[in-house]
Amino acid sequence: MLRPDWKGVYPALLTPFKADDSIDFDMFRLNGNAQLDAGIDAMIIGGSLGEASTLSKEEIFALLQFAKQHLNRKVPVIVNIAEQSTQVATAFARDIENKGADGLMVLPPMRYKADERETVQYFKKIAGATSLPIMIYNNPYDYKIEVTLDMFRELAEMPNIQAVKESTRDVSNVTRMKNRFGDRFRILCGVALDRPPLFRPRCRPHSNSRPLSERPTCGGAWRSGRRGLGHRRPVLETTSRPALAEVRR
Repeated sequence: MLRPDWKGVYPALLTPFKADDSIDFDMFRLNGNAQLDAGIDAMIIGGSLGEASTLSKEEIFALLQFAKQHLNRKVPVIVNIAEQSTQVATAFARDIENKGADGLMVLPPMRYKADERETVQYFKKIAGATSLPIMIYNNPYDYKIEVTLDMFRELAEMPNIQAVKESTRDVSNVTRMKNRFGDRFRILCGVALDRPPLFRPRCRPHSNSRPLSERPTCGGAWRSGRRGLGHRRPVLETTSRPALAEVRR
């Protein structure tokens, strides 16, 4: 098992389909290998733009096994959980761990807008059902549930909740997270508004669903920032919008 350290470039892969609505594994291989060639450090399957809410469990299992067995390079494979029921989500977390996943990205409960108590319990129940490391997806813009600092204080009790995909569209939330929690959570930036200021020498991972042709630019953006090549940021801001970059300072 290749546990993610939440450093580097973590693309959320699209899920291609054939005309008969079955998964196009040849295109999945082409896309995955191209991104591996571009230097990614891990991959996420079944994300929001990877048909998270419409794939069956069997299809996600098949994508996981294919990614683990048939791509050109071994990297951690992280599986997304997007469910409406705590019972279903916890069962899926156990199942996907048994199938060989290396980590989880977890969205808040789907369909119904849960309150803070319900959302925290949902995340904690999933974390308690698996030993896999977890990244919480904090995207109130699209999913209408914000994981607040007080909620993260409760989630910090779960040692395998290790990271957050920061997609609130408010870059100052990164500062608030760092001031409140220090290095307890890896903070990963998931949208264009947040990312460019965070490509600095103390920055770490990112993940997105940009088109295949732009993937090398996304990886280059993060690595340029790590080397302190700040003069390249204006170009990157216009060519590779959403990325996930984890910041320490």
